[in-house]
Amino acid sequence: TQVIDVAARRVAGDRRGTVYEDDQRVGGEPIEGFEEVRHTVPMLSLSNARKTEELRGMPLDQVIARGQATAPILTTRGNAHFAKANFDLAMSDFERALAVNPSYAPALVGRGKVWRKKGDDDKALADFDGAIAIDDRSIESRLARADIQLGRRNQQAALADLNRVVELKPRDLFEMLAQAAAKARIKSLERDTCGGGGQRDARCL
Repeated sequence: TQVIDVAARRVAGDRRGTVYEDDQRVGGEPIEGFEEVRHTVPMLSLSNARKTEELRGMPLDQVIARGQATAPILTTRGNAHFAKANFDLAMSDFERALAVNPSYAPALVGRGKVWRKKGDDDKALADFDGAIAIDDRSIESRLARADIQLGRRNQQAALADLNRVVELKPRDLFEMLAQAAAKARIKSLERDTCGGGGQRDARCL
């Protein structure tokens, strides 16, 4: 069974989106003198918070069963199902995550990947577009969207996404590998353009 400790961090990064996200929990009465603020992401209550040591290492299914079904946790389990090719279960978790937080980009990415596996590139593109609109650094979305565009012979649209991936400063190993893949794909496209017959692209001169 997938375990939380590292997996949830892989989805959201740092402490955000983990079951010990203390910075997203609130408690007590509002303090006078401050304006009322409406949070775009629902805050968690301190009244049902568990200690870090109680949750670390706990299987995802158990955490969700105990009422800790946040969007990051559901998305983490969805990614685990996806990795095992359990696409219907993955879709269910991504849908649940988006019901909790419709603006959670990693869940849109996950659902988009499932749509691709199901052969619906139009719905996949819509989810990747949505994820990028929320998070411009959604590298996985850009790579997937570029792949779809190349399949549709929309080379310029694909290159725009690939070049954007290369421009970003990598924050972790995953992003470094993604950049390497994007650079390799760009070089391959340039070789195809320069090696083919007909009018040569300016980059080939």
